Amino acid sequence: MRKYLMTYLIFLLIILGCTAVVAQYNSPNIRVTMLNQDPDPVQPGDVVEVRLKIENLGQETTEEVIVELLPSYPFSVYSGSAKQNIGKMQGAQTGADAVIIDYKVKVDEDAVEGDTELELRVRWSDNAYQTFTDNQIMIDVQTYDAVLAIDQVTIEDEQIAPGHVGSLTLMLKNFADGLLKDIEVTLNLNSTPFSPFRSTAQKRVFQIKSDYQIPLEFELIAKPDAEAGVYNIPVTIRYTDDLGVVYTKSDLLSMVVGQTPELSAYVKESTVVSGGKKGTVTLELANSGSTNVKFLQLTLLPSEDYEILSSTNTIYIGDIDSDDIETQDFDLFIKSVGELLLPVQVKYKDANNNPYEHTFQVPMRVYSTRERYAFGLAQIPYTTIIVVLALAGLGGYFIYRRVKKKK
Repeated sequence: MRKYLMTYLIFLLIILGCTAVVAQYNSPNIRVTMLNQDPDPVQPGDVVEVRLKIENLGQETTEEVIVELLPSYPFSVYSGSAKQNIGKMQGAQTGADAVIIDYKVKVDEDAVEGDTELELRVRWSDNAYQTFTDNQIMIDVQTYDAVLAIDQVTIEDEQIAPGHVGSLTLMLKNFADGLLKDIEVTLNLNSTPFSPFRSTAQKRVFQIKSDYQIPLEFELIAKPDAEAGVYNIPVTIRYTDDLGVVYTKSDLLSMVVGQTPELSAYVKESTVVSGGKKGTVTLELANSGSTNVKFLQLTLLPSEDYEILSSTNTIYIGDIDSDDIETQDFDLFIKSVGELLLPVQVKYKDANNNPYEHTFQVPMRVYSTRERYAFGLAQIPYTTIIVVLALAGLGGYFIYRRVKKKK
């Protein structure tokens, strides 16, 4: 019984298959094949010519066949009509007898890279048609350039002092639509005062996906004798896209060598002997830093402790080189004694033209007469003392004589 049942099932399947084949070939069966695209690949914003082969594997059509392009983003019909009438098709019209048609299609400028489907519909009667929307016609779109760029530059400090280490971070971003790989980023430091520190001047990255970014950090040391200034650093980026095309591009970034000037002010000497006297006070400015100072202007500000007798309290000094000093005299009438503070204001620029302004409170000691004698800063006037004692003795003698005569 089982043997007869299996034979029946096999016979039924054969009948169904034959029925399907007969049904297929008793009606038109259209097949569309893309022969080529020109150019291949096409770039966004360009026009691509698509060549299609139309075949009929089934029965002859009773009406004319209409091929209709169904363009959707990023495609649009560039010229001609989206519909093409290719006439009636004979049965089994394939191979060399197939119909060849062309479409000129515009690719949107913002199209992304990759294979993108071009949809099509073929109609051979009012209610009989076939659509091709299942990734059957694919257009290869390739962007203009596989762009890998430095999207951001971060420097740890605004400027690097000679002999000091600074950190430089480059944010590398893939602006292309596809994968970029075998990436090399090289800093050309030959014409700069910088050297790589605890690393090399080249970084390698295996790959970066589309729209991804990755930070690359370089540690650089400025040479001890580096002069202050802005230095350009050439950067070379080499990479490969997913089609194996190798790109090399050059860029430029800047780093600054310099440091905040180290100025100090103090009283070098003074001819003022005591309070209530006038004299000359010599101020000295010292640049103990490694960067030069320029356009320096010095102002001795007013105070209740003195009067400025000089014609002006503002002096333009100009440049003070590294490890150098400048002095300036002021004539003052000192009103007070003790520890005085001279407010000295300075305005200047460093070697990179960064402006600075601050006020020093410069200490100056003014001694009283008693302190001057006590500290040996002035000699006691012995002649005056002798004269006073002599006069006192003489006065005493006359008084003694007068008293004695009265007795």
